Amino acid sequence: MNIFVIIFGLLMIFSIGLGGYASFVGIIDGIASTFDDDVHHKVYYGKKEPAKVSWFFGPCMMVFPAIFQHAFRQIVRQVRQINRIWKRLMRGFFLKKLIFGPLGAILIAYQWPVGAILALFWATVFSVMFLVFLIVFYLLFIPFFIIDRIYLLLRGYKNHCPNCNESSIIPQVACPECGAVHKHLAPNKYGIFNHQCTCGCILGSTYLTGKGKLHTICPHCGEPLNSGATVPFTLQLVGGTSSGKTVFVAAMMDQIHKAASKSKTRITPVPSSQANLAELDQFVKRISDPMATEGRDVTFYSEIFEMGGGKAPIKLEVVDIPGEMFSGEVALQEGIHKMSQYKYANGFIFLVDPFADGDLLRQAPRDGTSVSPISPSEVLDNFDQYLIAQKFAKTDQLITKPISIVVAKSDTEAVSKLLTIEMIKEEFEANKASYGNNFDRCRDEMVKQFLISISQADLVSKVEARFKNAHFFLSSAMGHAPNNDKQYAPVQVIETVDWIMSQTKPALYKRLFSTK
Repeated sequence: MNIFVIIFGLLMIFSIGLGGYASFVGIIDGIASTFDDDVHHKVYYGKKEPAKVSWFFGPCMMVFPAIFQHAFRQIVRQVRQINRIWKRLMRGFFLKKLIFGPLGAILIAYQWPVGAILALFWATVFSVMFLVFLIVFYLLFIPFFIIDRIYLLLRGYKNHCPNCNESSIIPQVACPECGAVHKHLAPNKYGIFNHQCTCGCILGSTYLTGKGKLHTICPHCGEPLNSGATVPFTLQLVGGTSSGKTVFVAAMMDQIHKAASKSKTRITPVPSSQANLAELDQFVKRISDPMATEGRDVTFYSEIFEMGGGKAPIKLEVVDIPGEMFSGEVALQEGIHKMSQYKYANGFIFLVDPFADGDLLRQAPRDGTSVSPISPSEVLDNFDQYLIAQKFAKTDQLITKPISIVVAKSDTEAVSKLLTIEMIKEEFEANKASYGNNFDRCRDEMVKQFLISISQADLVSKVEARFKNAHFFLSSAMGHAPNNDKQYAPVQVIETVDWIMSQTKPALYKRLFSTK
């Protein structure tokens, strides 16, 4: 009797061992099955993203049914294996059948319920443990996602498209191996720190893990952005036809380059702007003369300034819209309302042609200086209407972005007879107290009085009524008549830029003009 008890006990222990082994093997097989490529393909986001879904954001959810399925499947395979062994042992003499027959039948009888119970128990225990692990993982993922967004906001990363004029914080990215476009390269279901392209290439999904080095694409129009992760500093030029914007930006960029050279700041032109920048350089060196801008295409002058010290590089972008786009008919029908880059400009530079309207209308110089046919007041009206139409500004609120109102062509005889920068300096030196010892205030008042004196008071009143943060400048981009072969000698050009820079991008201002 005791022998039978011992035999049954041993069979029970053996059966429990087999059941436990089968359960663990089934759990391992179940987990392993979720790493198959077929499983990843089934959980692609709309099958539009060429990246493997992270195991923790899709395939891992299949672990729960898989471990139960594989555990019970392993029990079935184990019972079948025992049955095959039992049948082999039953072959031959009657004595073998008499001994192994009952033992095999008992073992199989034990194995079904014991294996099933153990498979259910261990699969349940593992599922609960794995669920807790996933909850902890997702709780840790949320801070990483938030940190990435905060990092982008704090560093000021944005991507401005030179083709459609739209901006984006998270652009699309092309895989450097196969060229597939990843539309959602950020901490998400495809990975926290990296995404794996379907070609096997690993792409950093945050700027901390190398995303900024990848080739970016505008998510709005699909055109290349031609620059990596940068902090934008965008200046918008506003002015009518022949108001002198091209000459002005040539002088401005030349002076910025000289400041960068003095401060040992490395500059890299954005590929799409290289031709435009080279053309400006030729103007300044008098290798060629600027021609009137024709057509209705926006011109971008973009360069990347390395800040050093681990700081994000800053992309200076000057946007020049052809003056025709500010004329009444064109502005109303098609022109200015298509120019969406205004919404991300850090500041505006408004070129005023003193000969386009007012008392100097018939005193245009005969030295080759071109004259704008569009009244500065009309240009400002159309500019203001665009800002309102695009919901960038409201009719009952002042526009807070800084604007430089620049009276151009101050080297001409008609203007210099009335006002020069030397006159402004003399007035300030003689009456510092009257201006609160502030040269900018003195210059603003004298330039405004000059505009009023030549019957452009309407322009002054509109600027004061619409802009909270405006300064007035008297400037000459060339410093002399255009038919003079001398090099550019700009007067009050860089001053129109650096005060905007000091307010909106102080890091770049300090880098370029700290010794000013």
